[in-house]
Amino acid sequence: MLKKLVFVAALAALAIGCTKETELVLSSESGTLEYKAGSYTLNVTSSDDWTLTPGGSYDWITPSKTSGKMGDQITFNALINLTGKIRSASYTITSGSQTKNISINQKSGTIDAAVSLSLKNVGKGTAYFDYTISTSNPDDYQDYGFYYGTTSDLAKAERKVAGSSVSTGTKEVTLDGLADNAEYYAWPWITTVTGVEVVGDTPVKVIPPICVAKAEDLQTTIDEAAEYSVIRLLGGMTVTGGIEVKSNVTISGGWNAEFTEQNAAKTIIEGGKEIPGVIVPEETVGAVIQNLEITKAVCMEAPFKRGAGISVNGDLTIENCYIHDNRAYSRGGGIGSAFDGGCPFTLTIINSNISHNISEDSHGAAIYTPYNTKLIMVNSLVSHNWCQEEDGYTGGLAVYGSSVLINNTFAKNFCNGEGDGYYYNYIFRPDGDPEATHYIVNNVFAGDMCRPSNPYCDGWSWDEFPADSYKPCQRNVKLEGRDGPPIEDMYVFKN
Repeated sequence: MLKKLVFVAALAALAIGCTKETELVLSSESGTLEYKAGSYTLNVTSSDDWTLTPGGSYDWITPSKTSGKMGDQITFNALINLTGKIRSASYTITSGSQTKNISINQKSGTIDAAVSLSLKNVGKGTAYFDYTISTSNPDDYQDYGFYYGTTSDLAKAERKVAGSSVSTGTKEVTLDGLADNAEYYAWPWITTVTGVEVVGDTPVKVIPPICVAKAEDLQTTIDEAAEYSVIRLLGGMTVTGGIEVKSNVTISGGWNAEFTEQNAAKTIIEGGKEIPGVIVPEETVGAVIQNLEITKAVCMEAPFKRGAGISVNGDLTIENCYIHDNRAYSRGGGIGSAFDGGCPFTLTIINSNISHNISEDSHGAAIYTPYNTKLIMVNSLVSHNWCQEEDGYTGGLAVYGSSVLINNTFAKNFCNGEGDGYYYNYIFRPDGDPEATHYIVNNVFAGDMCRPSNPYCDGWSWDEFPADSYKPCQRNVKLEGRDGPPIEDMYVFKN
């Protein structure tokens, strides 16, 4: 019996000694990935099932499987690395008594995107920006947009996505829902595919204009506007009953329906009986009107019998306006001051047309400015204005203060009295402003008219004067008639 036990034990030992050792072979035990999202694959050769164990906790790389059998593959999928550092992961694969270590490294890329924002246009509730993205690797980024708010504190700003497909270059982006005349700040941002955000350093300031599309809203809008506000008016809109501008705002007509382009017809401001088209009182400093058509004002009584189209007594700039078919009893059918002796002011007229206005009883049918004022007029036309009074003067301008005239045309203005295209204050008011100066450069005075009995016409009688024509004056600019400094000290003429 003992011999049998010994024999069995010997056979068992022999069997153990002949058992084949587990096989575990990997196609690679280490690998290096580029910084972009990618994968690393290895083949597993084993005589037994295997398991894969990570050497730590990794949120950037994931194996396709953690267990398997002979002939399987393992693929390690890595996210993009924009951390600025090389990162590593280690794993252990075990099959039977065999183990193998796997090491995977990933290079790091850099965040090289730069974003900038510039204001292109702003309309009714919407700002339009040029948004520029610069990067050598647009695929590294997932979206872009801007923060915006009513303060320059980025921490209080809202975040808006402008696009989800990143490409280099400049594109137009919009920011909607903005309040009129509110102050906004906008910062551009772009995010990497890993969620890292790059924000522009300097905000862009945006102030949407006040936009008026209904005539009945205009006067209230002007009255409630803060200083330096810009008020845009719908082109082609007609405002009746005139407007009054008491503060230094800009009133700009001729805008399209979106209030982004000033390419529509002028906005029309109609005066009325004893109502000027535009009233600018003494307290106004620095008002601007642009692209308006001002017409149909008939002012025959105080306080506006001087200055029908525009009654100006404070600082005003007129740009690209057409002032026509207005009628004043006294002076300034087109533009005039309601009274003399008020506060000094400057009237600036640029690229405008003052035509077909009437002054019934006095002078300066187109424009009248009083003492202690300054008229600056550039690139404008004064034509076909009529001073009806037989003893009146100047169908064109009556300037009692100082003036600067550059590149203007004065043509076919008519006066029953001493019709001149231009008439200075000290011609007929020797007690006027002794400090007045005049600078006249490259102006045209042509075809201005007076009644035939005027000493500057050639002697026709009124009965012989054709009803449908005018008589040319021989002298359009009259300089004499005032004691004081020599003419060369008071005028500068250049051609």
